[in-house]
Amino acid sequence: MHQIFTKELLRRVFIFGAMLTAFIPNKLFSQACAGNEISVTIQNFTQSSSNSVEFDILVKNTGTNSYCLKALAGGFTYNPSALNGGSLSASYTLLGSYNILPVFGSFAVQTTPIHQVRWQQVPTTVSPCVNVSGPGASAVWEPVIHMVLTNTLNFSTCDSLNLALNYGLAPQYSNTIATVICNGNQSTTALSSSAAGTMVVVNPSTYNLNCSIGCPTSINMQVTDACLGGTVGSAVANLSGLTTAPDGTYTLNGGSAINYTTNPINLTNLSVGNYTLSVINQDSSGNSCTPVTTTFTVGTSTTPLSNSITASACNSYTWAVTGTSYTSSGTYSGTSTNANGCQVAETLNLTITPNATVTILDTHCISYTWPLTQQTYNTSGVYTHTDSCTTTNLNLTIVQLIGTTVTQTATGSYTWPVNNMTYSVSGTYTAPNGFCRVDTLKLTILPNAIGDKQIVESTLLISPVPTHDYVRLEFEVLKPTNLQIEICDISGRKIFVENVKAIIGKNHGVMDLSGYAKGIYLMRISDSSELNLVKKIIKE
Repeated sequence: MHQIFTKELLRRVFIFGAMLTAFIPNKLFSQACAGNEISVTIQNFTQSSSNSVEFDILVKNTGTNSYCLKALAGGFTYNPSALNGGSLSASYTLLGSYNILPVFGSFAVQTTPIHQVRWQQVPTTVSPCVNVSGPGASAVWEPVIHMVLTNTLNFSTCDSLNLALNYGLAPQYSNTIATVICNGNQSTTALSSSAAGTMVVVNPSTYNLNCSIGCPTSINMQVTDACLGGTVGSAVANLSGLTTAPDGTYTLNGGSAINYTTNPINLTNLSVGNYTLSVINQDSSGNSCTPVTTTFTVGTSTTPLSNSITASACNSYTWAVTGTSYTSSGTYSGTSTNANGCQVAETLNLTITPNATVTILDTHCISYTWPLTQQTYNTSGVYTHTDSCTTTNLNLTIVQLIGTTVTQTATGSYTWPVNNMTYSVSGTYTAPNGFCRVDTLKLTILPNAIGDKQIVESTLLISPVPTHDYVRLEFEVLKPTNLQIEICDISGRKIFVENVKAIIGKNHGVMDLSGYAKGIYLMRISDSSELNLVKKIIKE
């Protein structure tokens, strides 16, 4: 259980000093349980920050009889001068098996008339108890209460803090009292400073606050022995407890001081032998910390170093380690000596691939892109590519494009035998016709003829329009045809009739209209079947 006391909860926030000094052991007597003895001490004192400290209150049974602890009440005095004008808050935790004891009935920091921290722990008839380690020489210290004291300001630098558990003092002090069940009694007995029982208070060591914040507390070594055949090793020194920047000096075997600014410290080129390493760092105030020292030994390894390589080659491989040429795959071993004189067990994982030659015969039209090289070739030849142990020869033949051109005239549509495609529009068409051959079709499509006489309607032209005297007539037929040409006025009266014999291909003629009045006339061309073409003539 954990409880925090601040100014609002405490009668007054207390002030804490900066150096913990020794308590004088005292034997305290109780009214019952004669021959019993309980020892109480403060241990595990640490400064967690520049304004906070922690410690434990511990007990053990150093008497002659066993007993069970139901409560531990009391107080301790402190030196207020180290608070540097600040004030404290406090918290506590009941530890281990003692966490079943009653919570503190009160927990206060007193500043007048004396400076002390005091607490009450009042048991009831039904509250549990804990057997205290002991009795006698077999007893070990057991932590009961963990205290944390925090100052609102940093503690004064290297001031002294005297923590003293209270016992046998004037009434204004809260004396330390252990409430126990002993000698088979069912009722409780208080072990204190005023009865036949005994209480011994043991002090912790002196502790200076804010004198060595961030200093290293120990050195952890990692040593690399000299290799087999070598005479030089190395070590890595890791400073534990260092909370400030690494900045100081170190010495080896009492030699010259060497500066360092990193943690860990790398020690190289160490000859085989024994070493004493002493490190001095700067604390948070820039002062030199107390040196921390450790010893270590650089020995000689009994096994060689090892090195493994993987290699591949065509046909054979010569390994520099052994000077031997190998012609088959396998794992080979040898021994070498490195630059430091160390023996190295070497391993070669070797793959041997026989040389091979591959020839490809290929023929392509116009050009060819070889996938093996992504190169495009436009001429015939032999091209070579080597990949690892394989040589590939490409014997390439490039064939130039050939083809024929056909000119064709058709009526309506035409189906080209080369590709079996049917075309109904004049134009130039191409189609592959075998390997590296493309044929060309130049096609003229004639419109379907009108009637049996095969006259091409689209070729019928009359010019000029309008006209003053003469009219030119043009048309095209597909075979000889007899035609009748008539000219009618706008009322339908025939004013001109002529029969003509048209020949295959283009036909043309001129008609004289100079003797006709101005107006609109119609020209009709017909034959004996359904042919009946009409064109308009304008005479001005």
